[in-house]
Amino acid sequence: MPLTWASLLISLVFALPVQAQYMPLYTAQKAMRVGDLVTIIIQESANAVQKAETSVKKDVTRDFSSGFEFMKGGLDIDFTGGYKDKHKGGGTTSRSTSFNARVTASIIALTPAGNLRLEGHQRVKINDEMQEITVKGVVRPQDIRPDNTVLSSALSDADIVYKGKGSLARKQKPGWMSRLLNWLF
Repeated sequence: MPLTWASLLISLVFALPVQAQYMPLYTAQKAMRVGDLVTIIIQESANAVQKAETSVKKDVTRDFSSGFEFMKGGLDIDFTGGYKDKHKGGGTTSRSTSFNARVTASIIALTPAGNLRLEGHQRVKINDEMQEITVKGVVRPQDIRPDNTVLSSALSDADIVYKGKGSLARKQKPGWMSRLLNWLF
């Protein structure tokens, strides 16, 4: 049988490898497997106020009387003593933190319940200042949006770390002498 262009084209089409999993071309593929990527939108804020007041008052009065004879003369001694203590203290602490970022993480494991364990790292170096964000957590598949993003508030067991290294970070930390004096006093 002679080879024609049509028979050659048909044999080439059927010789192409078939993909292992069906993926439609017209819809977005939602991250569900180990190795898939999910962008975590970090929007964390925390506010805390702590207030304490203390008031202590203590009054103590002691009377001690004794009469006794000293040598040849009579001596009568009376002791009276008192003690007052008053303390009033108070304090207020306030703290507010806000952190916004986006980090793309990989699905590193599937839990027995069908949830996805994510882990992602991002490092940025600007003017010899290294900034690193690390995000770890577990998310339910239904919390992942169609564009493969998830809010950090949807992460269970979330571990979000932001740290910087460099000259700016070193200047933010007290010197060794200040730390020693703070430790002593």
